[in-house]
Amino acid sequence: MTREVKLKDMLVRLIDEGGYRRNRQEICDQVGITAGALSQYLSGRTYPKFETLVKLAAFFDVSLDYMVYGDQKRGVAELDYGPLARYIDLSLSRIQSQTEQHSALVARVGRALAKQVDDAVESALQMTSEFTAAGMLHDDETLLLEGYSEETLLVSMNLQYDVIDLPDAKDTAGRFFPVVARNIAAGRSYQFLLPGLMEVDWKPLVSKFRTLLAEHTSGEKVTSYCQFRIADVPLFAGFGVYRLALDDLRKEQPSFFEQVQPYTNGDGWIGYSIPPSAQLLADALFDERHLNNALKQFTSIWKKAERV
Repeated sequence: MTREVKLKDMLVRLIDEGGYRRNRQEICDQVGITAGALSQYLSGRTYPKFETLVKLAAFFDVSLDYMVYGDQKRGVAELDYGPLARYIDLSLSRIQSQTEQHSALVARVGRALAKQVDDAVESALQMTSEFTAAGMLHDDETLLLEGYSEETLLVSMNLQYDVIDLPDAKDTAGRFFPVVARNIAAGRSYQFLLPGLMEVDWKPLVSKFRTLLAEHTSGEKVTSYCQFRIADVPLFAGFGVYRLALDDLRKEQPSFFEQVQPYTNGDGWIGYSIPPSAQLLADALFDERHLNNALKQFTSIWKKAERV
């Protein structure tokens, strides 16, 4: 029986579990591939060569079986790569061939039905525009938005966007870390609310985060402008709320300002929910009712939460 190739899904899972969702460049640097190539693997449009596949498995410390099929996660060194390499290359070549045949078919259909394809593309572009206009932020846009936050309230389920906890190794700054450090250095405040009803010891991770911040700003700044508390009520998903420097955003990013301004309240606050799944790559902006409710709930929980 032919085994199902799950390379795309396993890469997504390993990136998420390893805390690399917002720091994929480290993977590219270690494996020796471009960010574009990694995106192609994650979308399933292309497949890596066997040599690259081995490097990816070594980077994530998993077996090739686990990387390709989702089986036998450990025991990398015990595998005989010779037969497995031939089998994987053959399987991936077959899938690649099928993909190429499908692409050729699509091209022929496109040539025969050019007007229909153009209409479909135009419709898809309109849907994308509506999707963006409907209050969705991609990660890069959320990062840009936080750069204009004068006061930041965050419910974080793992802090992986800010600090990546590496056992027995130096901890690595997450993708959002540089903007956090810059904001704190400028005297802009952060309040991190962490879920307490979980089997997680937050204190060591918070300590590492503070140490990294102090290296880029100062210990005094971190103490004054960056606070952490552990909630005593269930938290099921993360969200962020920013009090924006609206004038600066309007002057420096006018088109982006027009996109997000309808989701701000009269005091310059804006909020969004963090997706509860690694498969979702966009944050959803709150309307005014949800924004005001988030502010009230955060304030209420924060007052009773344990200081870290």
